[in-house]
Amino acid sequence: MMAQAQTKPFDSGDQHQVETRAKRIKIAEQATDNEFRAMMDVPQFRAFMWGLLTRTHVFAISADVTNANNTFFREGERNVGLSLIADVMRLCPEKYQTMAAEAAKREETING
Repeated sequence: MMAQAQTKPFDSGDQHQVETRAKRIKIAEQATDNEFRAMMDVPQFRAFMWGLLTRTHVFAISADVTNANNTFFREGERNVGLSLIADVMRLCPEKYQTMAAEAAKREETING
């Protein structure tokens, strides 16, 4: 049996540990942001993203006058979509217009 390395528990009172963790988190967040930007450069990903935005009802009204639970559920989905739009607008706002134009062109092709 292999011995596992002992890790020291995080001590929020230790300034060095706090700074080290903050740096690691910042590096991880920057890597994720860079990955997102790279994906938004790919037309197929932009099409996928537009589909997610559509399925999360960001372009529709969530209200269901016959069933409040449906409204609450759709608002939860919409919150996910709004979070995705926020990421696009924070990291590569110029890609939003590209994505919308590509979606309109696909829609035009489908509907004739």
